[in-house]
Amino acid sequence: MKKHLLNQAAAWCLLAPAASLLCLPATSADRTATATTATPQTHGLEVNADRGLAAGSQLRLTLEASPGGMASARIPGPNIVVPLKEVSPGQYSGRYTVRAGDQIDPAAVIRVTLVSASRTVAANYSFPPSFMLATAPSQPQAQPTIIAQAPMPRTIILQAPLPPPVVVQAPLLPVRIERFAVAPVGRAEPGAELLFRLDGMPGAYASFDIPGVASDIPMRELRPGHYEGSYTVRRQDNLASAGLVTATLRSGDNRIATSTLSQPLISDSRPPQIGSLSPRQGENVSSGPTTISASL
Repeated sequence: MKKHLLNQAAAWCLLAPAASLLCLPATSADRTATATTATPQTHGLEVNADRGLAAGSQLRLTLEASPGGMASARIPGPNIVVPLKEVSPGQYSGRYTVRAGDQIDPAAVIRVTLVSASRTVAANYSFPPSFMLATAPSQPQAQPTIIAQAPMPRTIILQAPLPPPVVVQAPLLPVRIERFAVAPVGRAEPGAELLFRLDGMPGAYASFDIPGVASDIPMRELRPGHYEGSYTVRRQDNLASAGLVTATLRSGDNRIATSTLSQPLISDSRPPQIGSLSPRQGENVSSGPTTISASL
């Protein structure tokens, strides 16, 4: 992407008719009324990015919807799902760092799903025109903020009865980590993906911390006892000064095991080369003060 292109793409994807230009946040009374209705609702999606859809760019998604639910956003790429955490009543937030291999189509839609009170609502949102400009090879510089009009999303409401709870008594297994490692990577440059693997107790919650860079990064259990998690390097990351990466495995009853990598992510193990040594190796010197010099 050329330097004259847009450095930050930020826009509202609005649930509004084509004539509307801005969707103001709902008042506290409006949110209370939404929470008491049987059908959850999504009101608007805000998408911000520091470098558009380029590798290493961080997307920040903020959803305004009915409070007390579980939300996620599917970005049009190879299986990119961003969990949205409710940071305040009716406001859900999530972040995603674009990987080098991602092929996100700004002409496609972002699909938002909200689950609340055993009901699911899904809505489609369009990327704003600023993301189209950021991917074009020869576009003039645009304004940092663009208000975009989104088409009326299609809403699907599914209602299913809650399954009965199943209680299974099982013996306590020891919380253990048998192996924690990072896959080799060519260069840890912005957009590169660092892949971490952990073997240990099955059915637990696994995460890892990169001190000074990121913390509590979740790992998925791909098969019983085998967990994998990844981190995409950002431009502002300084991995050379980061501490040793530590993994944490937490059981359902809050028992914890930890494991730390034996070496940092980036290390300089090559010794310096010594030249122009004076006196030379094995040379006899006279008595009295002697000056020793060398170049590195």
